[in-house]
Amino acid sequence: MTASPPTSTDPSRIARLGLIAGHPCLDFANTASGRGGSHHLDHLCSVDDLILWSHHAGLLTPVQSVVIDVDRKVEARVVARAVKLREAIHAIAAAFAAGAPPPPPALSTLGRTYRHALADAELVPGGDGLAWRWSAAEAWQVLGPIAQSAITLFGAAERGRIKQCPGRDCGWVFLDRTKNGSRRWCEMKVCGNRAKLRRYHQRHRGNGC
Repeated sequence: MTASPPTSTDPSRIARLGLIAGHPCLDFANTASGRGGSHHLDHLCSVDDLILWSHHAGLLTPVQSVVIDVDRKVEARVVARAVKLREAIHAIAAAFAAGAPPPPPALSTLGRTYRHALADAELVPGGDGLAWRWSAAEAWQVLGPIAQSAITLFGAAERGRIKQCPGRDCGWVFLDRTKNGSRRWCEMKVCGNRAKLRRYHQRHRGNGC
């Protein structure tokens, strides 16, 4: 694959992000870190990042790999479309997590992206039935399986299990698949431990320590 140099300082980081959300579309929404804070970091900065993440998440297979030549203008449009889809998915997921109706602009973005991607998708036998086969010949087509993943989740009863991490400056979304609905953090070892450490320091400051 050939593309313009990624603008991220570490272009491989996106392929190392933890897939902790329990659903591909939510993991895609989590390709931005530190939402709402001073340490916000966007891992989706190039077409390379988009393809790398799609392979990392299992939405594309090596068989689907092709050479993609994109100039800077095309790449900018593809990345902008990918980021817009990501923010729409995050907004819808956050709304469900809060028990609120999803914002109409986000729904429009998700639906429009899916319709455009379907225009060049191929219906093929898959599993026990039929499935869409997405081509990476056009970089933006990679958004097809992501949009499909979101529509599948948001249209299922499991959407009631969507939660948003309350960690400071986090905002990651995930499915709580615990039997008693007790999962609170995106990752206990990250946001959970940070919160415990803050509470520890607050208690000791209160004791004059």
